[in-house]
Amino acid sequence: MEHLSFDQSPYDLSISDHRDLSPSAFRAIQRSHDLCHFDRPLLQNLTSFTFKKQDFGGISLRDACVFLGPRLKTLDFAIPRPLVGLRTFVKALKAGCPAIEHLYISNCQSSDRVNRVVSDLICSLPSLRTVRCGDITCHSQALEYLSSRPSLQDLHVHLPDELAQQRLLDVSPKILPFLAMRSLDITVASTASVVEFFQVTSGSSDLESLSITIDSLPTAVQLHTALTVMQQSGICDKLTTFVLGGRVMSAEDSIPLHVLDAQTLLPLLQCRNLEDINIHISYGHAAINNSLLKEMGLAWPCLRALFLFSCHYAHLWHAKADLRGLICLAQNCHSLESVGLQFDVSLPPTAIYPDKAIRCEWLTRLDVARSHVTNPLAVATFLTDVFPNLTLIDHEYYIRSTPPGTSIRSDFEDELSEDEQSPEYIDMAKRWKDVVQILNARRQELSQSPTNCNVRMQPLICN
Repeated sequence: MEHLSFDQSPYDLSISDHRDLSPSAFRAIQRSHDLCHFDRPLLQNLTSFTFKKQDFGGISLRDACVFLGPRLKTLDFAIPRPLVGLRTFVKALKAGCPAIEHLYISNCQSSDRVNRVVSDLICSLPSLRTVRCGDITCHSQALEYLSSRPSLQDLHVHLPDELAQQRLLDVSPKILPFLAMRSLDITVASTASVVEFFQVTSGSSDLESLSITIDSLPTAVQLHTALTVMQQSGICDKLTTFVLGGRVMSAEDSIPLHVLDAQTLLPLLQCRNLEDINIHISYGHAAINNSLLKEMGLAWPCLRALFLFSCHYAHLWHAKADLRGLICLAQNCHSLESVGLQFDVSLPPTAIYPDKAIRCEWLTRLDVARSHVTNPLAVATFLTDVFPNLTLIDHEYYIRSTPPGTSIRSDFEDELSEDEQSPEYIDMAKRWKDVVQILNARRQELSQSPTNCNVRMQPLICN
């Protein structure tokens, strides 16, 4: 056996009938192993092991030690609450699993003890290629060790908070630029940590994917500064994927403290090879208009997916771009497949698309979040005429379709939120339901009529 997984959660409602191994079964396996004085791994050919069952049934990480062996290359485990068996498991890993290349650790608690134990574990594994433990703070010594790993290509960690207070090289003077890194996913206390980290790792020119999650909400100036350092560090030369998120969630109807605008995003517009962009921080989008979308399209000709999300639902803070902005993107990005943005779709039919010869077949997915719509027929007609292969994947306005008490998760879904009971929400939900119905009807109608498979995008000037 090469692959072994214990990964069925008792809270997974997708499987109603499953059988679990009793804790006594694990104990019996260990006792048999000890009685026979068997000094080799129980499963000698095991190369991949997943163990995430220790939060229930009395099974702990200590029970999983019997499956560890020197050929193990991929390990995926969850840290229990409480920390039963963690030190024993880590000690066994250090002693018997030198070949681990891919390490995945999930953790649902914040603990200095967990941070220390995991950081110490990381520093004992010489063959690491992938380390993904985003909910665990990686100590400076572990960062220094990881930077020296010649094969490390994928890293997902929470950087230590002291990066925002002192220079990284003062804490760990031997840290290197992660020269082999291809994918980097970091969670930081503030943009000051981002600036410090990228100043040190400026030699990581082969980076292809970068994800940054910020614990605190940065000002527009702070965000611009961090993006500038990132762009000037040289890591953007081959960057194709960029994700920026925040853990601070403002009230949905509150006034945004900051606005996502062209000036803030200017350094990112210099990264010409970007293909996938996802920015979801608590900024208002009122400065996003058709002109900015056109600028994005010109800056990122290889763009495949663009998602700009904000937790602010008030109409005043939505993007000022209308559906013509989609054309501004699509005419410059011929690989564009997916877009997500809260648009202004309240324009009358004649204002939406003056040139009905425009047609784009490569855009296939659209997420309009909580865009307000006043004319469902005009919106649906525009989307089917201009983007015939488009699917509306989300509009965040839902009308409950199941009576109370009939859902599997009825305890969570029976109560309507205050927002869902508002007249505006109910009205928008009905209008978007109409858009979907008209879209489906129009698509069915068009599928039955002859179409020109050689249509191409026509030029359009966006205001």
